Amino acid sequence: MSGPGSGADRHERGQREVRKFGQIDAVKGGRRMHRRIAAGIAVIAIAVTLLGGLATTSAQAPTVFRYALLGEPPHIDPHRSADFGSGTVTPQVYTPLVTLDERMRVVPLAAQSWTVSRDGLVYTFRLRDNIYFHNGRKADANDVKYSLSRLASPESRSPNARLLVSDVMGYDEVNKGQARELSGVRVIDPLTVEIRLTSPPRGDLLVRLTHVSTAFVAREAVERGGANWAETHPIGTGPWKVKEWIHRSRVEYEAFDRYFEGRPKVDRIVMPIVPEPATQLAMYQNGELDTVLVPLGDYPRIRNDPRLSKDMKEWERSQTQFLVLNPRVYAPFRDIRVRQAFAHAIDKVRVINQVFHGLYIPAAGMLPPGVLAHDLKLKGLDYNPGRARELMAEAGYPGGRGLPTLLMAVNPVTADYRMMTEPIAAMLKDSLGVNIQVQLQEFASFTAAMNRRDVLPSFMTGWSAVNPDPNYFLELWLHTQSALNRPNYNNPAFDRLIDQANAATDRVRRIAFYQQADRMVAMEAPLIPVMYTKFVYLLNPRVKGLRTFSLTLGFMPFRWIEITR
Repeated sequence: MSGPGSGADRHERGQREVRKFGQIDAVKGGRRMHRRIAAGIAVIAIAVTLLGGLATTSAQAPTVFRYALLGEPPHIDPHRSADFGSGTVTPQVYTPLVTLDERMRVVPLAAQSWTVSRDGLVYTFRLRDNIYFHNGRKADANDVKYSLSRLASPESRSPNARLLVSDVMGYDEVNKGQARELSGVRVIDPLTVEIRLTSPPRGDLLVRLTHVSTAFVAREAVERGGANWAETHPIGTGPWKVKEWIHRSRVEYEAFDRYFEGRPKVDRIVMPIVPEPATQLAMYQNGELDTVLVPLGDYPRIRNDPRLSKDMKEWERSQTQFLVLNPRVYAPFRDIRVRQAFAHAIDKVRVINQVFHGLYIPAAGMLPPGVLAHDLKLKGLDYNPGRARELMAEAGYPGGRGLPTLLMAVNPVTADYRMMTEPIAAMLKDSLGVNIQVQLQEFASFTAAMNRRDVLPSFMTGWSAVNPDPNYFLELWLHTQSALNRPNYNNPAFDRLIDQANAATDRVRRIAFYQQADRMVAMEAPLIPVMYTKFVYLLNPRVKGLRTFSLTLGFMPFRWIEITR
């Protein structure tokens, strides 16, 4: 109900006045009304233009860098990082004490400086005073001690722990569950931490500390998150915070304002999970991705394309692609003659020229270019199908008779592995008479089966350096004590060479031991190195500051990226 002074009453009086006004002077009033409306529209238009300009200046759309993951990351736990998926995700979020620059030099990161004792057993790191976790807590030397101790513990389930910190004093006690903390890591003050090694030290600690598995992790995140802490509480000190991880869809990050080297210049990173290289390429051409690996099947077309060729970048890669022969699952591989026969039956040059357009290099050993001790003189087992047949006959399998069908699984992370598997399987069939069943599966399933070590009889995969340390190839993949000895190689002589290399204080002697070990791999063929690769990417010209090197997937962490508008 409305009273005399209500809004309804005033509205009614106004309507009567309007109607009266219209009856007395409709034409004259209409002209005045038209002028007023026109003037009002002009004022509103100017105001909207000004406001729009202010909005554009003060609240521009966030800048986004878009880069596809080749498969679902198994986890975002830096301690367990040992695959392309997690190896791409974790370095954006977590930071170790030191890192590598484009020239493979160890340079400061979370540590601003360090000293090494004369005997090489004590490293003292001085931390930056502005390191913060993504939850806002300031990080200090206690976090270094906690993180390295957790890496060493069996709770971390780290495949890298032995390789990275086994020569830190107290490792054996922590790794066996007899202690909670590494006795060799000592907090001197909140910004100073000391790492003491056993004698003799194993190789170069500084190089090993560049691995993301040695990065700062927050104790509170681990304790609150439980076994799945890295997904529910992915709290690091890196330039990027995990915004969301939608399984089998994408991982998204946002810039961390308090990152110790300064806030990233891009607001967000979006990493959609796109397993198919052809789909990635189409997304790049549609403007949905900012960089993609060039599918090798499309390489000639893109190289000759007047527009796309301008976006194509090539550089060296420290990667070896190889075929693993697993004697634990496929009994014939227990005979060295069978493994050598497989190696002699593969024409690597023909595979590279016919399938990969001559872009790659035939591999002799496990160590690729760019890794310490890579041996340019190493020849390996040459293509010799006649000798291959002789070896098979000596081993009791003339013409392949008596050989069980061999399952050959393929790493699906890039098309390279599938492209090389088909011609190699055909060569083995033609030269040795072995029937091969090629198996394609999803990345996470392949990785899980490979890590089990008792599932796959053979598999085609590769390994990219995360640092120039030969141990990341030889020890990690082939030492008896390594959790990632996926070929199940068991050779005490090889183990001794690796141990001698790690104990050698003289760099020349270390290299000599590693090269002997690599020659042993080439001759005994627990795996067959096929080729050393290169990076070939398409890169949107709007992207600036993307730093490249020969390691991992070719990109340093996306800290310096800018997107020009």
